Amino acid sequence: MAAQKITREDVDYNPCSFEIRLNNDINNLCDCIPKSPLYSWLNANIVKAYPGEVELEFTVTPKLTNPAGVLHGGIQCAILDEVVGMTGASLELDQFLYAIDLKVDYLRKARLGQTLSVKGKIIKLGRNIVNCTAEIYSKDCKLIAQAKSNLIIH
Repeated sequence: MAAQKITREDVDYNPCSFEIRLNNDINNLCDCIPKSPLYSWLNANIVKAYPGEVELEFTVTPKLTNPAGVLHGGIQCAILDEVVGMTGASLELDQFLYAIDLKVDYLRKARLGQTLSVKGKIIKLGRNIVNCTAEIYSKDCKLIAQAKSNLIIH
């Protein structure tokens, strides 16, 4: 069964309604979301995927840390940008989405070996612009970093 095609009119920002409306296999949508080489390099896994919401999980490895042994800020920014893009792609619009800005707040450290969760969510789907957030969480639900981004529908 192919992933359900979603239009602007179908988007409802209540996460509970995503689960009710999408009564199909989560793997179908996961397979439809394009993944960049960064996704593979992170060795990340998609944990959840609904139209307008995506959650990844990855472990902080030595190649992702700075000399202090914590998750590098540039890597955090790249991960947040990746999840923003995947969240936009989860809408399965006919056009491609390009980020036109990205604002990142670094709030806590993530150490080598920690498994982190990255959650992306569409806040507003406009005619030309999609507003999205992404957040990195530790397993004990502490917010590590957050981002806000606008994507242009092209």
